[in-house]
Amino acid sequence: MAHPWRIHVTGAPRSGTTLMLALMLSCFDIDGAETKETRLWRAATRGKRAVLTKQPADEALALFLMARDPKLHVIWMLRDPRDVVVSIHGSAPDQYWTNVRAWRESVAVARPYLGHPRFHLVRYDDLARDPDAVQAKLAAAMPFLAETRPFSRFHDFAELEHNQWRVAMRSIRSISPDSVGVWRKHLPRLKGQLERHGDISGELIELGFETDRAWLSLLDGVVPDTRASRTPEEGSLRRRFNHRWRDFLGMISYGMQRVL
Repeated sequence: MAHPWRIHVTGAPRSGTTLMLALMLSCFDIDGAETKETRLWRAATRGKRAVLTKQPADEALALFLMARDPKLHVIWMLRDPRDVVVSIHGSAPDQYWTNVRAWRESVAVARPYLGHPRFHLVRYDDLARDPDAVQAKLAAAMPFLAETRPFSRFHDFAELEHNQWRVAMRSIRSISPDSVGVWRKHLPRLKGQLERHGDISGELIELGFETDRAWLSLLDGVVPDTRASRTPEEGSLRRRFNHRWRDFLGMISYGMQRVL
């Protein structure tokens, strides 16, 4: 039997990966979707035509394998880092979840693959404003998928039965741009992040979120909130080693699945 198509959703934490997983599962005909975060190499693939997984931690591995496996597509979510660092996860509503360091690392990993035909960059702001246009682009890029319903109506059909999804998304609701630019309500948090990790204006301009550095004037006179994020503010050498070791084992496991 032919190997299944693989689709992996990844990106920085709080960039919309869970929403994208829900959209793909609810609005495309995919017979092998995993409804919770699943390592790329641990998905059940036997007898499936297309397998969908999501795991931000697999970002580097997924992109490395994508460049070598012609049946692996990666959907990479890109969100304004200012909205990323003020986002709150449902499992820890009293704490900001992630930080500028984690977002920067995600961009650094993805940057070499921009333009690859099986690397599908989805901007969260585009998805929030025109979900059906994003769906059309994904459908055109992955013609082996059949659309079953529009992204804009996923909330009418989504069956997010896994508790982790409900916690992460807090509620199943229609897609809207309400959460785009919400960082303006969290200026102390944002100023604290810039004091910890440095100015992000260069990245904002490069990626089209700003045209200049004028936005920084909004932070004038703001008292910074320097509380730590749920995600460690600094990456440790041990953490990097463990991640690379898991990626190495995952690469071997994934390769064996494809060969066998």
